[in-house]
Amino acid sequence: MFTNPFEIPNEDYKRDLNIIKGYRRDSAKYLQLMTGRPLKDCEEFVKEETQVGQHLIDPPSLITQTDENGDRQLKEVTFLKFLGRVVKNNLLLAPSLAVYKPETIAVSTHSQYIFEGVANRAKVKKEALEAKQAGNELLFIAKNADQNTLKINNNSYSGATCSPSTVLFFKSTHSALTSTCRVATSYANAANEKFIEGNRHYYNPDITIENLIAITTNTNMAKIHMANGRFNLYIPTADDVLECVRHSSDLYWQDEKVWSKIHHLASNMSEQERCAVVYGSDLYHLFKHNSEFVTKLLLKLSSLPETIEEVSDEEFNGYNEDVQMTANFICHVQVAGRKLKDIKKDEPETYKLVKTSAKRIMETITEFKLLISAYWTTPVLPSSVYAVPTIYRKAVIVSDTDSTMFTLMHWVIRCYGELKFDADAVRLASALVFLISGMVYHILAQFSATMGVAPDKLRLLAMKNEYYFKVLAMTSRSKHYFASQDAQEGTFFSKPNKEVKGVGLRDSKVPPIVNKKANELMDFIIDSVKAGKRFSIKEILVDIANLEREIFDSLQKGEMTYLTTGQVKKPSSYKLGEDATGYMHRVYWDEIFGDKYGASPPLPYSTVKVNLIGETKTELAQWGKAMNDGKLQENLAASLKKNNRNNLNTLMIPVANIEGSGVPKEIIAGMDMRKIVFGTVSVFYLILETLGIYLTDKKIRRLVSDYY
Repeated sequence: MFTNPFEIPNEDYKRDLNIIKGYRRDSAKYLQLMTGRPLKDCEEFVKEETQVGQHLIDPPSLITQTDENGDRQLKEVTFLKFLGRVVKNNLLLAPSLAVYKPETIAVSTHSQYIFEGVANRAKVKKEALEAKQAGNELLFIAKNADQNTLKINNNSYSGATCSPSTVLFFKSTHSALTSTCRVATSYANAANEKFIEGNRHYYNPDITIENLIAITTNTNMAKIHMANGRFNLYIPTADDVLECVRHSSDLYWQDEKVWSKIHHLASNMSEQERCAVVYGSDLYHLFKHNSEFVTKLLLKLSSLPETIEEVSDEEFNGYNEDVQMTANFICHVQVAGRKLKDIKKDEPETYKLVKTSAKRIMETITEFKLLISAYWTTPVLPSSVYAVPTIYRKAVIVSDTDSTMFTLMHWVIRCYGELKFDADAVRLASALVFLISGMVYHILAQFSATMGVAPDKLRLLAMKNEYYFKVLAMTSRSKHYFASQDAQEGTFFSKPNKEVKGVGLRDSKVPPIVNKKANELMDFIIDSVKAGKRFSIKEILVDIANLEREIFDSLQKGEMTYLTTGQVKKPSSYKLGEDATGYMHRVYWDEIFGDKYGASPPLPYSTVKVNLIGETKTELAQWGKAMNDGKLQENLAASLKKNNRNNLNTLMIPVANIEGSGVPKEIIAGMDMRKIVFGTVSVFYLILETLGIYLTDKKIRRLVSDYY
């Protein structure tokens, strides 16, 4: 039976909060590399010069302490004493520095509730996916709604603990949960950046040098030596170390003196230490200096078996979820759109192929077990995790509170010489994701151990491979993208789903005809990229320009076809009641246009939105004059004065009042048509950004129709 080298026994993960010991160790190593003096002499010097209370200040810390009655009291202790109590009493320590008793002393009923809630949601979510796979759309909709309800129930707990009006109120819970989640995601993001593209967050010289030293003091050099010999790896030089560092640091700073210092440090490092610095958790640089070796590893891990072996169900079920999922991906052409249990029943040979693939994966990672142990499952965690939001990213293209999405397109090019989307490319991506998942699995276990989580609960904090997108198109707007979703949780779809994220790409207020054209363009881009077909950007721009001109013509005629829709609700629906901006549109209509075009209908009622050139008093006066209706001009001035307004740049027009006659000519005279046109077709400007064309500006000085 094979063992997965990424699955280190839980008991081997150790907590280390001795920050003084770590500081002294790294300082001594730095002195040794800079001076060439024996490490022991440097350690003795550092110890003498870093006595707590003399050279190092142990800062006072204000803590709240709960007594035997549950009452909280303020107490001042030093920070080291605070950490010492955490370690001595084996307390749980969240990233927010909230401290909790271990479950050996007290078990939280809340955690038991959440544990059950997560399990229930996972069960229903799996049922939804199976229904989708089986083509049972109604069951999928029902199950998906159920899992979403369970998700809301689970997530609402954190918010409820912030509210003093609920029995769940507990002041530290939300910050503890949120900080834990965000640190876990930040570790995953930082690890993915380093592993996939060799990108480390070396945002200043001190951070850079500190990380280099930490790598040399926390890596098992004996394993590095054995792995180098076993796989005949290239030994990086001092120049290679500096190039590796500058691959990341050049994004943030330039300093010849610091580069010289780093080169000096690297020159005094041992061969194993230079290897640890360049190759540790970094597949990019391992490939750079050992391309043939890494390509062989990845292709062996991702290849479809040429012959089928007999693998028992017991052995196959003993492989972890990532292994089984990767085997499914490797055989995606054969299994797409079907559940494994159905394949087992209907196509025994295909089922055997999947099991053989899983065994080959285990054989391959067993063959490279020493490499994984020496370089990818070390105690060295990604650096600067607290500052990850400021990193310049090369691999991670999307990240949210609890997720990281990364591209592997450059690895397809590295291994195959071109960007392609065929079965081989999918298999290669799946092999890389398997390695990445294994490394993140290890990092999160180490993070959990540092927090003081018990060994048997160490794997509760986990991230899984959930979605695979063959094509993903990013915009500059946060959380706005469209993609071809080809797989979910190891299940490869027979027909991919299109995922569109962000209201700007699927705004229900925009006329259906515009959304239809936008979706057709998204489909065209996705299909063209997948097929490797070139397409004309100019043709796309001309189509958008023609649509804009069509909208301009429609607005001039007073048509509602291309106006975005909305609704005016009852005052009780607004927080500010009758003073709410939404409700005031009813007031403006009645006071300005009610006499001529009829009072607004009963609430609530549907509207169309028009933007007006009415930002200033001068513009409002010009609009009033352009109305060519003295009474309406008076009504406009009176309404603005009555409601203490100096501008009116938007008006929601009751649909019922203009359905037969169209938008009144007096309103057309004051329309900001460029703004209306842009608001209607803004989805296309986001789509253009995915093609590298950025035209959007706040003052709408550029429309596509200005140029095409």
